[in-house]
Amino acid sequence: MGSTIKRLDQILTLASKNRQGVTHSQIAKQLDIPKSSLTLLLRNLVEHRFLQLQHPGNVYTLGSKVLMLASHLISNQDLVRVGTPILERLVAEIEEPAFMAVLNDLDVVYVSRFNSPKLSVGSSVQVGHRAPIFRTAAGKSILAFQGDFKVAHIIEDISKIYKSEIDSEALLEELYEVRTNGFSVCREEFQKGIISLGAPIFNFEGRVVMAITIALSTLSHTEAFEQEVTSRLLVSAKEFSEQLGFNGEIMREKKKKGRIH
Repeated sequence: MGSTIKRLDQILTLASKNRQGVTHSQIAKQLDIPKSSLTLLLRNLVEHRFLQLQHPGNVYTLGSKVLMLASHLISNQDLVRVGTPILERLVAEIEEPAFMAVLNDLDVVYVSRFNSPKLSVGSSVQVGHRAPIFRTAAGKSILAFQGDFKVAHIIEDISKIYKSEIDSEALLEELYEVRTNGFSVCREEFQKGIISLGAPIFNFEGRVVMAITIALSTLSHTEAFEQEVTSRLLVSAKEFSEQLGFNGEIMREKKKKGRIH
């Protein structure tokens, strides 16, 4: 029984990492499972809707049962509750305040704050605080992964509201860098004396659902420390996303060229 469960887990994991699907031969080769044994396993997984056999191509993809279970799991999880122990460890390591923020219309809303015990001068942002999406590390981390169509419309909307305060072309270039590097940086754009670093959090569908950020005071800032904090922030973001079922594949728009236009 144990070996069967292990093989089922390996098959479903392999299918989850290949959105275009995997064939019978590919599964047998990559997992080193005899084709005769694999046939029965795949038949049972399809029958119980854990896998779906797609035609043409005879490829196996995740079935509706897996997606339904994942949806129930995520819907019953509170993002703040899932991320709290991760952010608490991060703050303990770097001794700087951390935040969670979500997108709300053209703003980000901070839904959690984790204070550092040594904090003397730091961010004034509190839970419930709203900020324009283009002025914060949290906002840029979320916006960069929204997809070209949505990004274009959001930038158009904020350009109408903030007009001279925003350079659309510069923002697009910055979002491209965020998407490339996996994190964002805001140097006193929202609050004087504060440099904020942000990273996106993805769910099991590969969609960004929030951002986590770190606030650094310019009074004690060094380039070396910023690099160390960034590295730790990315590790925490990866752990947080994995807790939500993220497998590393970001949801992309169809015909996406990689760069935001």
